[in-house]
Amino acid sequence: MGTIGANSRGGTSLSLMSGGERTFIDACLTRAIALYLAQNTGRRFDTLFSDEADGPLDPEHKRMLMNMKREVLRLGGYQQEFFITQAPHLATMADAIIDLDAMQADAQSADALVAERAHRWVQSVHLEHRRAPHRYSSCCAQNVHDARKTNAQMRSPYISARPGTTPQT
Repeated sequence: MGTIGANSRGGTSLSLMSGGERTFIDACLTRAIALYLAQNTGRRFDTLFSDEADGPLDPEHKRMLMNMKREVLRLGGYQQEFFITQAPHLATMADAIIDLDAMQADAQSADALVAERAHRWVQSVHLEHRRAPHRYSSCCAQNVHDARKTNAQMRSPYISARPGTTPQT
């Protein structure tokens, strides 16, 4: 299989291309198929996904990839694309960032808080059960409900918008 570039009259074999060139061609073909499907099938898809598609690209091609992503969103009528990247400069080009490290740290903190509350609750239930054994079941249900409610309330948002944009959730 070969490709024809804008600056070449012949073709270039894929086997002679760098990993970055092959990755860029793959991203172009994937988005071309997405656009074709958006315009010709009558099915609506609002979101695109990509996972570290920028890895082997040089900085210039990474910028070109981001520009292409935005243009495909516009042409295809897509609402958003979720993409995973390890490149900080690409992350700064995104409209919003989902911080998975913060999410994981918060989940670990929440788990520790719930475990501490559960331990206190067990101690209080034992005391309550000794004082009034018939009230044990309602006490148990209320404390479990309170622990879940408090756990849900303490969650912080993980999506931060780039200045001048609004994150879509």
